[in-house]
Amino acid sequence: MHELSIARELVRLLEAEARRAGARRVRAARLVLGSRAHLSAEALQFYVTELVDPTGPAAGVVLEIEHCPMRFYCTHCQSAYEPAEADWRCPGCGQIGTLLAGGDEVLLESLEVECDPTPAD
Repeated sequence: MHELSIARELVRLLEAEARRAGARRVRAARLVLGSRAHLSAEALQFYVTELVDPTGPAAGVVLEIEHCPMRFYCTHCQSAYEPAEADWRCPGCGQIGTLLAGGDEVLLESLEVECDPTPAD
């Protein structure tokens, strides 16, 4: 259910950035979601759609979501690996490695906005 609070903040950011950029509307928002963040992309899109002002700049925004996996290091095999979603064991030896990085990201990477055309000089 924490998708709702994240969606609220995302809508606030989308509308603020659209105003700051003088954009007519936000077409797309690119997000990076780590696997340890435990966010449902579908629920996030649903809440964003429900929360945006239908006449505001974020109406109709499409979320483009990139999933970021965790990376572990197995001291037994001396190799890095990306674990399966529900199984953090090393695929080579079955031991659970040490978390190196990744998986907890929740990033608004970029926006695609539509601006009014500027008059030619």
